[in-house]
Amino acid sequence: MIRPEIQQYEVLDRDDGFSKCCDNPSIIKSEGYFVCKNCGVQSERVYKHNRGYFYKYKDDVNTKQNEKVYSRIGPRTVINGYRDGKGSELKPLILSRYRRLAKINRGFRNGYERNLWIAFPIFNKYKFTLNIPQYIEQDVMKIYLYIAKQKLALGRTIDAMMAASVYVGLKINEIAISIEEIADIGHISKQALVKGYQIVFSEVLPNLNLSVTSYSPYQYINQITSQMKLTMRVRKTAINLLRKAEAIGLNFSGKDPKGIAAASIYLSSKICEEDETQKNICKYAKVSEATLRVRKKEIKKFLK
Repeated sequence: MIRPEIQQYEVLDRDDGFSKCCDNPSIIKSEGYFVCKNCGVQSERVYKHNRGYFYKYKDDVNTKQNEKVYSRIGPRTVINGYRDGKGSELKPLILSRYRRLAKINRGFRNGYERNLWIAFPIFNKYKFTLNIPQYIEQDVMKIYLYIAKQKLALGRTIDAMMAASVYVGLKINEIAISIEEIADIGHISKQALVKGYQIVFSEVLPNLNLSVTSYSPYQYINQITSQMKLTMRVRKTAINLLRKAEAIGLNFSGKDPKGIAAASIYLSSKICEEDETQKNICKYAKVSEATLRVRKKEIKKFLK
């Protein structure tokens, strides 16, 4: 028997997907289900006929007033008037947004806060691109906070100093990465990154009791072979060749470890019959083909 409260729902003409339960089915909606009014058989749930929530104009206005206006990158210029640098008239929405951002920018108490407001989004780009773990992130921020407090970034770009901090943080934790890769991610020149690294190395690391160790060719062998998707046999052969040459008397000091690693990978690919061109290896190792050939001759001398 149908409950009394079901009688108040309107009758629906719904035959699709509903099995005939009696001679004269009369389908209604009851508590989120389709129910036969005559025999009381319950069918599927009501999905398509649910009414959506309608927002009021006041709710929409309150949401816009309470939303955050902080930008990932701070404003670089002050906009006066109603036109931009090209002379085009600014829309009221864009004009109000930049005025609010400029107000926030003026609200910083000192240049230290303004520096960090610009630097943090730059670091996030490196963090997500390189998948930097949390323990390295702490070292990087420790280095850059010292740079900002001591005002070592004056006269230099924030991008270059943050890139140098990321490079040193990775180097402290013995993660092999080249300066060229950091410069490409940050879209800065290699010279600017090297100058920033020199400042961090000479003025920051001694005061923070941190030290960096030079990369070994073995670390670059693992990195280059994984990027080139070479087999494990090529990787092991390259490491064994380099260890034999080092045991006989090959000296790594004063030489670019990337060049030595590239030469050992090239010789290993020839031995394992997985021929890789010098040009392709140099592309991933970021060294010149002349450097690869010179290091290859040096390794061959000790392996004869």
